[in-house]
Amino acid sequence: MAKGEDLVPVGEEHFIRGFAQDLASFPKPVIVAINGPAIGVGVTMSLPCDIRLAAEGATLSVPFTKLGMLPGLGSTHLLPKIVGLGKALELILTARVIEAGEAAEIGLVNRVVPAEGLMAEARKMAALAAECDPDALAAAKRALHFGASATLSEAMQNERSQSGAIRGRRAIS
Repeated sequence: MAKGEDLVPVGEEHFIRGFAQDLASFPKPVIVAINGPAIGVGVTMSLPCDIRLAAEGATLSVPFTKLGMLPGLGSTHLLPKIVGLGKALELILTARVIEAGEAAEIGLVNRVVPAEGLMAEARKMAALAAECDPDALAAAKRALHFGASATLSEAMQNERSQSGAIRGRRAIS
């Protein structure tokens, strides 16, 4: 590195800064398979994924406050949306480790499966998604992300707009 060249502080690289938004806006489904401990960044990196699977025996924790820091990668936005504000506060403020079953109960993961079948289940879900129209998948992701923080009226208007765009692309093809 040349003398005087600015160093990008760790945690400020585009990959880190844009990770959550890049995954959320990726047009295809993003499936994560958690097989073992997902502690700290392991959990925060899973939050922007569309489907989160965990193996029986997996453990999850967001111990940032115990380490004297805040969670990043959009966790303060994503975690409350996924598990609700009360559970997000509990997880962050206690830094406790939870088992996969509890993670499923609170919605942190979509499903718990036997460890030996975790990757097969992830591939099965990916295969099901691959059978869907790619334009509809991308539009559904956009619509769901928009609708999650919109009013009912705004969400319905967005649905009509997204559906119209899909029909328009089909008419051109």
